[in-house]
Amino acid sequence: MEEVVTTHATPVRGSKLNAFHREFPWLKQYLGQGQKITALKVERIDNELGARHLQSLRCYRCDPDPFIGYSTPMSWENERLLILGGDGSLLAQVGAVPYTPPTRWWRKSPKKRMVFDALDTLEKALLRLDEQAKKAQLVLSVAPSAMAAPASNRLGESAVNEEHIGFDITVYKSPKGMNISEWLEQCVQNEQKKITEAVEKIDTAA
Repeated sequence: MEEVVTTHATPVRGSKLNAFHREFPWLKQYLGQGQKITALKVERIDNELGARHLQSLRCYRCDPDPFIGYSTPMSWENERLLILGGDGSLLAQVGAVPYTPPTRWWRKSPKKRMVFDALDTLEKALLRLDEQAKKAQLVLSVAPSAMAAPASNRLGESAVNEEHIGFDITVYKSPKGMNISEWLEQCVQNEQKKITEAVEKIDTAA
């Protein structure tokens, strides 16, 4: 996870929020009730987004103790990065990775389940979709942001009261002239080219 803290962000209200919901009517189903929205953006998907890890923000639920700082338990508010169809339907969520537990004598046929992988990326999630990736037209990021400065404890750790956490909403569209599946294929080809060049460089040096 990549810890990102945007301090003193203010909630988005009024006409901008209404216009965004009108443009993307499916958005509400991916937002929690009463969630504070601190930014609304539409951007092009790029290689940086495809390769980066999920953003996160350390938070706490109780008011800070006057002697030791904020109290425990602490938790992480993680970004949700969702791969969507053109109608806003959910195809996959970055970080939700299929896992099959090992076979044991008491568990001969373990069932596959989804587990959270903080090191997952958009590119990996699209590759797992295989042919379904052709349906992907949008990527939605719901990333946590701090609406107040974080508090610190004696250990030097900082965290934000969960009451002061908002969310930056970004809808990513595919690069001009290609869909997300084609963009993914281009990313794979670029990485393959880098590997081939590295191998050739080693062979030449030898």
